[in-house]
Amino acid sequence: MNTPITSPIPAAPKSRAETTFRFLAEPTSVNFGGKVHGGALMKWIDETAYACAAMWSGRYAVTVSVGNIRFRRPILVGNLVELRARCGDGAHQHAHPYFRTRG
Repeated sequence: MNTPITSPIPAAPKSRAETTFRFLAEPTSVNFGGKVHGGALMKWIDETAYACAAMWSGRYAVTVSVGNIRFRRPILVGNLVELRARCGDGAHQHAHPYFRTRG
């Protein structure tokens, strides 16, 4: 029998589910050229998406798919990266985080 997983996180109002995380680009996150690995940035995006979706739903959340990531300019060691996710009210039980990254 499948039992839904609940969480003590109170659900945010659907119109205000927005999360901002900030990450410091440390030497452990960069390649030999001094630029942040794309995989490190994708990990940060996933962590921010989880927080936003969990607040939006008030429950545990998982990433099902990711699409349309384009790396426009490099993030250098020492840069402060700001990720802002906003969950749109897509389907009944699905959060669709939208991102804006500044670094």
